[in-house]
Amino acid sequence: MFVAAEGANLIHFATLLSGSRATAEDLVQAALTATFPHWKKVRGGQPHAYVRRAIVNANTTRWRSRARTLTVPVVPDRPGPDAYTGVDDRDALLRGLAMLTEAQRTVVLLRDLEQWDYPDIADLLHVPESTVRSHRARGLAALRRLLDHHHDDGAASVVAHHRPHHQTTGGTP
Repeated sequence: MFVAAEGANLIHFATLLSGSRATAEDLVQAALTATFPHWKKVRGGQPHAYVRRAIVNANTTRWRSRARTLTVPVVPDRPGPDAYTGVDDRDALLRGLAMLTEAQRTVVLLRDLEQWDYPDIADLLHVPESTVRSHRARGLAALRRLLDHHHDDGAASVVAHHRPHHQTTGGTP
């Protein structure tokens, strides 16, 4: 019953966390497989939080087990808004989320998409609440920079011109 009711939400969360629908399905499957032996205990507590934590853990394991690479195709410039602007914006957001650190992405998604409270996120991630707030602030700032760049220069520049810690404007760094 839980999977039938929450499966789509879990896959949506995992897709935003991982950046890939196929990876998201693997993460949800791994999380549910890990959760199943403990389901009687989980069901009596907070199953949503428990399964989402298992998804975050599975994603962490995935990141640790392989080198982090991001392949981004170059999208040709378009003269202006068209029927695909919404798709371009969504793509830019997904690319921006993929560029955040795992901790930043997790916090931003739990707080802003899932509407979790800071103390609950801190408990889930086993970090102080101040760390959660810091991850969110830095993650949102990075997303704003990336999305502002997207709107100024087009979708291809979101990735091509991103420098994680600072931007140079020419001359001296």
